[in-house]
Amino acid sequence: MVGTRSEQKEYPEGYRVKWGMTITAVVVLFIKLRAIYVSTEGVMSNSYSVSYLLKITHDTVLKLSTKQAQDVSADQTCPIKQGAEYPIVSWATEAHGHVRVAFGLGKDGKQITFPGPDGRSLNTWILFKEHCEIFKNGKLLNPPRPPEPPASDSYALLLRPTGERDDDGCLTFTLAWTKNGKSVDRMTVLSGAPGTDIIYPTQDYAGSLRPLPEGVYDLGPVERGWFAPAIGNILVTLTVQPAYRVNNRDHFLIHEDANRSIAPGTAGCISPYSATDMERVVSWLNAQSRPRYLVADYGLGFLRKRGYVA
Repeated sequence: MVGTRSEQKEYPEGYRVKWGMTITAVVVLFIKLRAIYVSTEGVMSNSYSVSYLLKITHDTVLKLSTKQAQDVSADQTCPIKQGAEYPIVSWATEAHGHVRVAFGLGKDGKQITFPGPDGRSLNTWILFKEHCEIFKNGKLLNPPRPPEPPASDSYALLLRPTGERDDDGCLTFTLAWTKNGKSVDRMTVLSGAPGTDIIYPTQDYAGSLRPLPEGVYDLGPVERGWFAPAIGNILVTLTVQPAYRVNNRDHFLIHEDANRSIAPGTAGCISPYSATDMERVVSWLNAQSRPRYLVADYGLGFLRKRGYVA
């Protein structure tokens, strides 16, 4: 029941103003909060719909550190096969070309884990980035950036395996001086220690003594002097281009296998079989049309994967 004017309580003018302002402030705050909710609603819902997938592209091992697999104890590694696919909830880049992943839930709704040390089941592991691919909502993340292809009208050195070994058990290769992919001159050379084989570059490691890894290498200048009994008096430095650096092997050269009579083979360097052939290589590098780089192409698919086009 509404009272008469005389019965209604009178409020000071300032009180009525303040009360009106309070109501207005509440309404404005509600509108702002609603606007914020609407503007972020899609972002919030999308954050929960992100789907990551890990695909294994090479036989590899899960590890608990970024050390080489052969330097990690067996209880801190877990082998994993090419072609396997797993949902993951997060991933992060680690040192030395590795990635850390946290596995998600399997199709059965249970947490995916792998056996670790002390009988523990772990869902967070490290693996070599070149051995896997990570997809976000079906889209490949961080695909390898194709290197700049060399100019087509250029000279290069091309190293390819012959499929044979020499009398000392070293793998032999054809080293060709090429222009636009066509041979100008060629010779047979060796690379690697006796009994070693070619391996996919991401699986190689320092001290393996295998042949020069497949890849593209910059050619240094011809250097003359007396360097070491195994090297002789001429050497050319080979520096792997960044796009093809996927292991910790380094310090490759072209040099004569000067002590071949007592210790045949190399630790991955390229060696012509005679001083005469070494001088032929020098003549290629001193020519007006000097080769700009060396391509070691063994047909492993690594060059194509890294973006190289012959």
